[in-house]
Amino acid sequence: MATLSNAHPDLAAWDRAYRKVALLLRAYQVENAYVRHELAREIVQETLHALPEGHEPEALAVENLRRRLSAWLRRLNDATDDKGRNGYTEARMLTIVQASRIVQRWPQHFLGTGEFEPELLQAVREARIVGVPNLHRASIGVPQIQFETVSDVAEGTRRLFSNSILRICTFVAIVGAGIATVIYLAR
Repeated sequence: MATLSNAHPDLAAWDRAYRKVALLLRAYQVENAYVRHELAREIVQETLHALPEGHEPEALAVENLRRRLSAWLRRLNDATDDKGRNGYTEARMLTIVQASRIVQRWPQHFLGTGEFEPELLQAVREARIVGVPNLHRASIGVPQIQFETVSDVAEGTRRLFSNSILRICTFVAIVGAGIATVIYLAR
């Protein structure tokens, strides 16, 4: 685990960097929480060790994630051995990865440096993306989404409903509304 002695003095900035990277990984369809946490932790640790003075950890961590994603997509593109596919843009490869559900099916290989499984490569080879000749990374839109607001609202809602009395009252209100609707419709 990285020591915080040489870290940016603002731990809140590192927390934001970790949250941002984790949310972007979620947007890239890394649904496995353990894999998402490990990848986010690894990326933030790399950023922690390479942080130049005066730079924001959040921006550098996101750039580190994008750099690793670009390298991984290039490796995947080169590993398919398909002459027609080699040279695809990163955005097209990302679209193929998402359409083929590569990240959900093989989460341990996402952003990894090891060899790809033959089944994963076959799934990429079989993917067909038609009708997007000028697809660019900016067209995907995933990195531009602001997730902090959604995350904060979700966390506030989770905290609100962690109160068991409120959960019981909400459940009783929903059941009561359902019963009232059935009685009203039965008349």
